[in-house]
Amino acid sequence: MIDRRWLRRGALGITFSCLVFAYLRPVLGKKHSLRPEPAVHGELAARSLYRLGGAFQTDSSQALHLSGLRGNFQVLALIFTRCPSVCPTLVHEMQALERAMPAEVSAATRFMLVSIDPAHDTPEALRAYRSKHGLNREHWTLLRGEPDSVRDLSALLGFSYASGDGVPLAHSKLVTVLNRDGEVIHQQESVGADPEKIIAAIARAL
Repeated sequence: MIDRRWLRRGALGITFSCLVFAYLRPVLGKKHSLRPEPAVHGELAARSLYRLGGAFQTDSSQALHLSGLRGNFQVLALIFTRCPSVCPTLVHEMQALERAMPAEVSAATRFMLVSIDPAHDTPEALRAYRSKHGLNREHWTLLRGEPDSVRDLSALLGFSYASGDGVPLAHSKLVTVLNRDGEVIHQQESVGADPEKIIAAIARAL
């Protein structure tokens, strides 16, 4: 007998892939879209999130195009620093994941937090968040972007959130793994439920 849960998961996966592809083409067609210089080993893949237009800003106040993250696997989550519970829990889970990674996986992996509250989350606010949670600069990138850039990234990831009075009120705990060229190779809700899936996805792609 066919497991209906398996069918639902398969259908959701197909739907997500189609939506990402359908959305990525018009986004990349905008005049402001980023077209990074070719790297030594070739152009970015058509479905790379690193082709997304718009500059982001680090907590060191440095402008950064997502293509600048090319070369490492990225474990990506969208958060906001005023979040009282979900985001701190997610960050702690990501830190536990970092500690649990085998040496080979850890060496190839970085962690990225992107704010969905750019009006409040200035570089100063992100620096304070980094300090509060003990996020080292070697392996953790904290970013803010213009609202349109954040919305585009959220849509491409299938990340949903609601706002009220200018403050994000509810959002998912979606965690995304990007390969070295910024393509989505794995997604799951939260880390704590099954961190081994994230490690396995990276290990397979090494």
